[in-house]
Amino acid sequence: MRVEKDSSGFLVGVRNEGPGWPPEERTKLFRKFSRLQTPELQAKKGTGVGLYTSWRIIHLHGGRIDAHSAHGHWAEFNFEIPQPLPTVSA
Repeated sequence: MRVEKDSSGFLVGVRNEGPGWPPEERTKLFRKFSRLQTPELQAKKGTGVGLYTSWRIIHLHGGRIDAHSAHGHWAEFNFEIPQPLPTVSA
């Protein structure tokens, strides 16, 4: 895990060694109720809301999230949250 802070905000990165995903499955990562269609991941339980919820929280804070993978080897997720947080006008 990596956490950095600079004048514009926070950057967090998490990487694991695991099944990853093929490039054609990447577009499904942050969709609500979407699960990747690979044999390694279909065998695991899940509802398809975890990454969507992360994406939503990060975007509500004015940030962004991205993901990269080498199928069969690793997956990496990085997100940024700006600081100070954007203000909402009433």
